[in-house]
Amino acid sequence: GKTTAPQVVNDRLANHSWVAGNSSSDRSILSRIDYVVETDDFLQVAGLDNSRHGYTVLADAFNAITVGVTSGVHDSGTYAVDTLYVANRTRPTLVAPGNYSGDPNAIDTKTSYAAPEVAAATAVLLETAANPALSNGSYLGPRTGRTVHHAETTEAIKAALMAGADRAVDNAVGPDLTNYAVDTANGLSRAYGAGQLNVYNSYRIIAAGEQDSAEDGNPADIGRFGFDYDPAFGGANASNATASYEFTAGAGHHTLIASLVWNLDVVGGDTGFSTNATLYNLDLLLYDLDASGTEPIVASSSLIDNTENLFFELTTGHRYSMQVAPGIDQGTFEWDYALAWQVTPEPASLVLLVLGTFGLLRRRR
Repeated sequence: GKTTAPQVVNDRLANHSWVAGNSSSDRSILSRIDYVVETDDFLQVAGLDNSRHGYTVLADAFNAITVGVTSGVHDSGTYAVDTLYVANRTRPTLVAPGNYSGDPNAIDTKTSYAAPEVAAATAVLLETAANPALSNGSYLGPRTGRTVHHAETTEAIKAALMAGADRAVDNAVGPDLTNYAVDTANGLSRAYGAGQLNVYNSYRIIAAGEQDSAEDGNPADIGRFGFDYDPAFGGANASNATASYEFTAGAGHHTLIASLVWNLDVVGGDTGFSTNATLYNLDLLLYDLDASGTEPIVASSSLIDNTENLFFELTTGHRYSMQVAPGIDQGTFEWDYALAWQVTPEPASLVLLVLGTFGLLRRRR
């Protein structure tokens, strides 16, 4: 019923290779999907509709990982459900090949095949993240009673998938990704989201371990790969309202790719379930400390999304500060987020990568 809370389960991951929606229950469904992701750390992977104008309710959830296909033949953007679940939010989160015939000359990709590719990669990350040595803390799930290490949070896993994705790919089978263009306020592509899944990059981000912000006591520079989970950003009287991550671009370290993820806050409740929810507004900014350092050189500042993303060509030897900050008109709040990043070397002319989770062979350029 509409006042019933979602069932408590101990599962960590669900894949949805089906579509439905466009009913009076859509807000109720979306709120419950977003609630279990945030409250139970129950990751939801949802494929988009295979048509360019096909609505599927699960893919409109803020906290889900939404999946398209590398060919770009899928729906994109969200549909208007109400004043919170508004139209034109960025989706997909990322894409995967989704090729189901094995014919390298055929454009026969489906999101029903791409979504489980992403779900399989997500399972690999969850297994890796279960190592407590990779996290600086943990908490108990309020409904499940399960210990969740920072690396295992839904925010950290989603951020690692996004920051690890490739924006240019030459696939051995199926369509290539050659026309990626940033055309959203949160630094992504409307057609391809963060790009094509690269489980190896995402694994390296999680395996590098959690690295706190300077404000949370980290005196060192962040590494080339890594993530952070802040359980209480903002704080009373904005006492924790800036998080800085500094680094120097070394020789051959050319591109910063970073993704900031936070969940929609659904009131929920075990009895009398409430669909009321709050979308906090966070920004992700990059400063060049060897230039003026007072104004960001690039920023991701969407008003309607719950991810912010950077993709920036660095200058060797320059010192940078990546910062998480409240967005415009964001009042006093306290909420959690995850930030994931990689600083990539100059791409090799030909790199072969076998993604064992789903038997995909591709070369990256």
